[in-house]
Amino acid sequence: MSGWLRDLGIGARLAFAGSRTATLLTAIGVGLGVTMLLVAASVPHALDARDQRIAQRDDTALSRPISHAAANTLLIASFDTEFQGNSIYGRIVQAEGPNAPLPPGVSALPAAGEMVASPALARLLTTKRGALLAARLQARVIGTIENSGLIGPGELAFYLGSDRLNDTSAQRTDRFGSAVTPGPLAPMLVLLVVTMFVALLLPIATFIATAVRFGGEQRERRLAALRLVGADAAMVRRIAAGEAVVGALLGLLVGAAGFVLGRPLAEHVTLWDVTVFADDLRPNIVLAIVIALAVPASAIVVTLTALRHVVIEPLGVVRRAAVRPRRLLWRLALPTV
Repeated sequence: MSGWLRDLGIGARLAFAGSRTATLLTAIGVGLGVTMLLVAASVPHALDARDQRIAQRDDTALSRPISHAAANTLLIASFDTEFQGNSIYGRIVQAEGPNAPLPPGVSALPAAGEMVASPALARLLTTKRGALLAARLQARVIGTIENSGLIGPGELAFYLGSDRLNDTSAQRTDRFGSAVTPGPLAPMLVLLVVTMFVALLLPIATFIATAVRFGGEQRERRLAALRLVGADAAMVRRIAAGEAVVGALLGLLVGAAGFVLGRPLAEHVTLWDVTVFADDLRPNIVLAIVIALAVPASAIVVTLTALRHVVIEPLGVVRRAAVRPRRLLWRLALPTV
């Protein structure tokens, strides 16, 4: 173990004393892959936070019906609508007392003719494109819904005040929030999610494996010089692994910085009509530790595997590669499929 650590340390010093350009390229390449891995590791938390906000503002799964008005009750009716292909979450509310419950993200209930809208909907209503929707709602926006009351930053949602609701046209409630906790995902859905992540992460792993091989020719010349001064083949491979580890560790820092700096941009990205808040992108701790350990380990494995077909001698480098005849059949099969 002491020999391994010594040789890895020599390789780390050579990474800075040798080709700094190759080390920088490796760090950037690995950093891009690490950023994508951290984003993928944040998806479970983002979806869980989204589900929690949906449950917190739920007004349909109440534990008991309320038949009489009180100081802490609220009449609420669904007013979901659609505008130019975009779904809009809408509720009509009417307070029945001074202590009526507030929806999540709303600081004050709107009165008749007033409305509290999500930031995305408020922006839409001020544009020419949203003029038709504003005429449909016929209410003045008096405030915006905070993040705690929205599924995502791009959601179109509103709470419209009214004074015409009654027991037959609306539901009476004294609180918001679902009493039902979401159950586990169906096995087929879990399998689909796992398959999707594997399909996304395999190219990233290949990209990281390619990045740690930047500057291979210059590295091999340095290793040949080490053989000239007395290093054996095993020591040379460990020194090469040390060089790759430095690039991988720098790539971890670059990837973490890229994730932190690029996280606010996630609010402007929509995938399958799903948007997430920047604060929801928090990598799972276990997955983050796995990434931090797997990236340097993969750099070592890739480097040692690449050197298995290279004979590094004191006076030069020889590559061992068997000459294989080119076959046309499999090359035509892929584009045909």
